[in-house]
Amino acid sequence: MFDFLGVTYMVVASNSKRDSPVFSWKKDHFQPLQFIETSYAFDVEEIEIGNRLYLVVASFKAGTSSPVFKWHNGRFVQDHHISESGADVESFSINGHAYLVITGKM
Repeated sequence: MFDFLGVTYMVVASNSKRDSPVFSWKKDHFQPLQFIETSYAFDVEEIEIGNRLYLVVASFKAGTSSPVFKWHNGRFVQDHHISESGADVESFSINGHAYLVITGKM
């Protein structure tokens, strides 16, 4: 779960389906917002760079890449892929620079 622009979101990494659901908190419950296209998703990490929000999905299967989605006009759209696969993705920043680590490669 994470907050962005005053709204709480939850993304479920779905490794049994091709799509992972994104939910937003409305009043007293999470409601579906959209599905993002994923394949063998095991982890999702949000990362803010400046005033931009991204979701990085760790895809855990040899030969797959990990998709990156960008927040645009009230939803997440696919932006690019990282040519690594793994079971976990973490983000961190050092001196204002954003970094990602994808671990658990098959």
